[in-house]
Amino acid sequence: LEKTERGDERIEVFLSGNKFQGSIPTDWADRFDNLVIDLSDNEISELPTDFCESDEVLQWMNGAVEDYQCDGILCAPGTFNEYGRKTDDDSECRDCPDSGGAPYFGSKDCSSAPISDEVPIIKDFYYATGGSNWNNSEGWLTSQDHCNDWFGIECNSNGEIVSISLSDNKLSGNPPKSIFSLPKLNKLQLQSNAIDFSFEGIGQASNLQILYLSDIGLTSLDGIGEAKELVTLHLTNNDISGSLPEELFELTNLKELFMNYNRISGRIPSGLEKMTALEEVYLLR
Repeated sequence: LEKTERGDERIEVFLSGNKFQGSIPTDWADRFDNLVIDLSDNEISELPTDFCESDEVLQWMNGAVEDYQCDGILCAPGTFNEYGRKTDDDSECRDCPDSGGAPYFGSKDCSSAPISDEVPIIKDFYYATGGSNWNNSEGWLTSQDHCNDWFGIECNSNGEIVSISLSDNKLSGNPPKSIFSLPKLNKLQLQSNAIDFSFEGIGQASNLQILYLSDIGLTSLDGIGEAKELVTLHLTNNDISGSLPEELFELTNLKELFMNYNRISGRIPSGLEKMTALEEVYLLR
């Protein structure tokens, strides 16, 4: 927002669930007349009362600041609701039953635990793949419990994401490479979606063993050789052409390779001998 100059126009910004800290900049009152900004579930520690009562911000948040002062921007520490702010007369910022809960402005629950480092990563994935148009996006962005409530997400007992299963779910666009930085990700299922998938950065996924990318229009396996821990790889019904890519032979832990219904041609290269763990190979045309 540093260089934004359209202060008299309506501006909407959604920044919920990051790790922003400190205070909302008070100079924004002089720059924006009609701002809607979602800063809930961050670590905002200061929101001056006189700022919320200044004439310049009364129309912020669809007029909620005029009606509810600071609560119209963010619920105060020690209080919460499902939005992290008061949006109407029925959405009160409620007191937490125990001291220490909801320590920051804009809390959506009474937890005192920090936001998972993994949530921003899967939120980026949601936006990059057209999450609002998915067939099923139940729980995404609306529930605070991504491990139990977000469709397709599974976590281990420590709350770390181990599986993302979103096959045939109307995903689109380019899945960001940040998804490979999930440290415990073991299974990624994205088949039957119209996505532009890249293997760039897959070497970061040091626990990724199962990868389903069938029927996504894939044309290149550039970078696949970095996925050293893969055990099962599904690439059926794509548009991979020519001889088997040499990078595949670097997957020495691979046991199952499914590549039916591509345009693979030529003889099977001798490099396949490097894949000593391989048990099943499917290359029907």
